Amino acid sequence: MTSFDLLHLEADLNVFPTKLYTYQNPDEFTCFVFPDLHGNTVKLLWYLLFAGIILLDEQDYYKFKQAYDAYDPADRQTAPAITITIENIINNIEILHANTGFLLLGDDVAERGKNDHFTILLYVKIHKLNIHYHVLYSNHNHWFIQAMESLLKHKGDFSKVSININPLVYTKQQGQSLVNMFTSIHLGITSYGELLEFYNIYRTHLKLISVEQLTDGRPLIYTHAVIEDITLNKMADVFHLPKPFVNHRCNFDDLLRLTKAYNRHFSDLASQGKITETFRAEDALFQKYINPSIGPSIFDISHPLTRLSWSRATLLTIELQPGDKINSGQLKEYRVKCNPRAALYIHGHNGGEHIDNAHLDLDSCFGRPGHDKSKLKVCITTRKLRTLSPKPRLLTPQTNVEPAAIAMIPLVPAIIPRAASPISFCDQSECPASPNVIEKLSETMQSGVKEILNIGFGIFKMIKTKVIPDDEDTPNPSFESRRPH
Repeated sequence: MTSFDLLHLEADLNVFPTKLYTYQNPDEFTCFVFPDLHGNTVKLLWYLLFAGIILLDEQDYYKFKQAYDAYDPADRQTAPAITITIENIINNIEILHANTGFLLLGDDVAERGKNDHFTILLYVKIHKLNIHYHVLYSNHNHWFIQAMESLLKHKGDFSKVSININPLVYTKQQGQSLVNMFTSIHLGITSYGELLEFYNIYRTHLKLISVEQLTDGRPLIYTHAVIEDITLNKMADVFHLPKPFVNHRCNFDDLLRLTKAYNRHFSDLASQGKITETFRAEDALFQKYINPSIGPSIFDISHPLTRLSWSRATLLTIELQPGDKINSGQLKEYRVKCNPRAALYIHGHNGGEHIDNAHLDLDSCFGRPGHDKSKLKVCITTRKLRTLSPKPRLLTPQTNVEPAAIAMIPLVPAIIPRAASPISFCDQSECPASPNVIEKLSETMQSGVKEILNIGFGIFKMIKTKVIPDDEDTPNPSFESRRPH
């Protein structure tokens, strides 16, 4: 299970961050949950340095910040040089702690930042460093995904690619980083092939929802937008799965099964380039958001996936039917108290507004234009890694065992280290193995050879034997495999 901490900070992008922790326990994995990025690459770099996940020279950080602030995509004289400077600094990044990762609550691209190309470059770098991370699907990165899927559909013909951002949103600089990225492509600063390679990496780290379980048994549920028990139950109905919430009590096994099913489905859609056609067009959703009279509200519970990226309200006891409408002025009337013992929802998107004791909004204006210094909330979760013991299974002589049992004894110890690759660290069944596993592998294999010799000797002597497993020798069982007794 997971321990949980919430930090309240005064953050400043103009000051090189002092890393938070000195990590000493190689058997623990620490996950940082960061709020909405607002498309600001410097903010992502600041997050990673603050968490002690990466290593970068302090002067490189200040050069990065200066170059980023000076970037103008329309300036043909300076834009190429600034892009090269940023790329070079990103290449200097090294991994600092392998047992750390992060979950970003969305709005990382197609937002108010300078250029999504810079953010994707940083993502690609930390991917190649085997840093464990995921980004939650949100209303803003939907625009980015939509543009990339359109680009793939038209085989790199930028003249046919539409950036589907509502004009009412764009006037507030939202989506600017995506527009600037396409400007840099038209200027020849970024190539289609490079962008395609980067997007293929980016989409592998996208998720709809993440969950983990606190030490007191309560689930932590991470989404971009505001959801609640009823949304998750509706999602379960769509996939014909058991409802995870009954009478405001959560069955964590059912919740984990539900989130895995949806994340797997979302990953399949991303690999097939079908996210855009599966999710309703965001511009139409926004029109319905500001003018519910033209159609069903985006808060309509019959569209639970839309709520994961857009909803700003809770409907814990209100089950809307298709066609029912709620405008933003009525939302507070529908907010009801939630049982905080059932689950804790951690989200962004809502501007830091407090809803109730069951919801924690990490969002703030930090990193938006003109807000280099602001308040910041960060969640930190820690749990034990799954370890693989080097100790071999024991063979002891037994008398009442059939000779056929000898042939069933495995000849190679089933102890294999996990590959170093991005994992779904917020799904507890996929917690990575400890790095000391690899260090112990040589000793393990030597023990395995001894085991094989023991088996051979036992067969030669026609001694009836059996394997006595030691519970400490096996990895911790996944939460998916656990069932209530």
